[in-house]
Amino acid sequence: MLIFLLMPAKDFGETGENLLNLLPMPGKLEPREGKSRVTETFTGAIEAVPGANTLRASRAVRRILDRLAGRTGLFFSNNEIPVKNKPENAALWVSFQRNGEIKLHEDESYQLTVTPERVELKAITDIGIIRGLETLLQLLKADETGYFFPAVVIDDRPRFPWRGLLIDPCRHFMPVEVIKRNLDGMAAVKMNVLHWQRSPAGGGQKRV
Repeated sequence: MLIFLLMPAKDFGETGENLLNLLPMPGKLEPREGKSRVTETFTGAIEAVPGANTLRASRAVRRILDRLAGRTGLFFSNNEIPVKNKPENAALWVSFQRNGEIKLHEDESYQLTVTPERVELKAITDIGIIRGLETLLQLLKADETGYFFPAVVIDDRPRFPWRGLLIDPCRHFMPVEVIKRNLDGMAAVKMNVLHWQRSPAGGGQKRV
């Protein structure tokens, strides 16, 4: 049921099948020819945005590279995510216009372009960057040569501003690691509100 709720209300016949295994499916998806190979030289960089704090975006890129390393077994050389004015040789180029606010109806849209030369991710806010990075990780595939991202152009934004999950540990105890795993799952499918039932008498919700 959750899978169907997260899918856009569109006919899969438009694209044949969800061959890229994306969840939820982006609003607009255009496959292209070619592949962006992932090797140990795969690096990320962020475009300098005047007046914007790039800390959250830098951490998001670093986190995605760490998860990418865990899935591929590759060891990426860069520990710091540089902030530059030009993409230069970065395999993953990230740019956004302003810092997003943790609130409903914030702009979470992003545009992801994968070509054989590089991966470009653009968004209005750094929250959009976080959503786009999750999509990028879902694109990862492998063949006889190694790991790659298939060439594609994606233009996406959430269909609903409130995308929540209820967790009720007050009646059914859940270890901390289980809660963390649920949060990781929420991030993977771009959910943004955690309804956390904290006591039998009341509850609350947190934006994530």
